[in-house]
Amino acid sequence: MKRIPKTTSGKIQRHLLEQRYIEGEFAAQLAELRALREAVRSPVSTLRTQIEEKIRSIVNAALEGKKIDIHDDLFEVGVNSFKARRDPRTD
Repeated sequence: MKRIPKTTSGKIQRHLLEQRYIEGEFAAQLAELRALREAVRSPVSTLRTQIEEKIRSIVNAALEGKKIDIHDDLFEVGVNSFKARRDPRTD
């Protein structure tokens, strides 16, 4: 990203970043990051640490019907702080 849009007071204009993302402006960078992630993955990625398993179970509960892997970008699959905090046992 060459330039981050900011207000005159220096705050990041997140809505403009979101719009640029939706319009596909960052597609090349995202493809490059995906390729790098794939290169780092190894056959042992099925072995999960206890923390990774806990996070995966929380996210899977918050995103009903979607299954994620430890290498998935949580924002790309729809995770946000509100969804991740939801306790499915209390629904």
